[in-house]
Amino acid sequence: MSENQETDRLFLEKFAVALANGDLSGELKMKGTIAGSLKSLQSSLRHLSWQAKQVAKGDFSQRVDFMGEFSESFNYMAKSLEKAAIEREEREKKLNEMNFQLSREVVKRREAEESLLNASTKYRVITSVTRHDIKNQLTALQAYLDFLSDDIDEPQGTQYINEANHISDRIGHLVEFTKQFETLGIHTPLWLDIGEVIERVNENFFVGSISFRNEISNIEIYTDPLIEKVIYNLVQNSYTHGGHVSEITYSCKTENDTLTLIYIDNGVGIPASEKNKVFTKGFGKNTGLGMFFCRDILSLSEISIEETGTPGEGARFEMTIPAEKFRKNIPDILMDHMHKQ
Repeated sequence: MSENQETDRLFLEKFAVALANGDLSGELKMKGTIAGSLKSLQSSLRHLSWQAKQVAKGDFSQRVDFMGEFSESFNYMAKSLEKAAIEREEREKKLNEMNFQLSREVVKRREAEESLLNASTKYRVITSVTRHDIKNQLTALQAYLDFLSDDIDEPQGTQYINEANHISDRIGHLVEFTKQFETLGIHTPLWLDIGEVIERVNENFFVGSISFRNEISNIEIYTDPLIEKVIYNLVQNSYTHGGHVSEITYSCKTENDTLTLIYIDNGVGIPASEKNKVFTKGFGKNTGLGMFFCRDILSLSEISIEETGTPGEGARFEMTIPAEKFRKNIPDILMDHMHKQ
């Protein structure tokens, strides 16, 4: 082999090694079969490099028609990327449409909420003024009835006046009820320690003739703060209608992922024929709205209530709370201990 041939061989070898290492910048001016093949390979690799950059920029139409199996793999990759890009564009289009619709719904809902709030505010103002006027008229009516009772000695006349007083009292109860019912649902539900709520009711309703036993502790329920009125109304009913009530007990039980709060008194109980009517509007000795109101307060938090007592042995009310509406409350002293560990 001549010296020139050896030089050419070494140059071709160096050029081939550079191609193998990914260096496409070299120039090969030699001629011949091997040199021509290497230059063709270099040109193909340069074009492939350019195509790869185009694909990276998002042009998935690039196809390779040389280099055998590699061409198939490259083309499969390009087709897959093109398909994925089309699917992504379709998803983005749908998502944009959904976002647009959602934005419109949010605006509509906000407008509806504002309208409802304005209407509710006007309603509360009107009912407040109306209640005030009715109370003033009731006060005047009561005064005239008192004057009449001083001047009438006939039994029948006295009876009529007593009935009128009774009706006046009922109207007063109805007016007061509208004030309570007006607040129904406007309070944000809270996690409340039901044991503490019960204790507050017991303290506010202190009557020497009734003892309270609260067996509920460290349990929170997610409910309208008006639940305190529910407990108070139960105690009020026991005191007013229970006959000889001397003890009221609160307890609870869990069953099938639900919590049941139990209220029991030792009074005369509720007759079997009246159990299904207790929560009916208009039932009772006064306005007939107390227990009806209680049921509606509880229903706001998906809590049901029923009377399950035995007539003659006392009233028993069970309030059933779904799993997602109650939780165990870890006492602060235990939390402090856990944090220190």
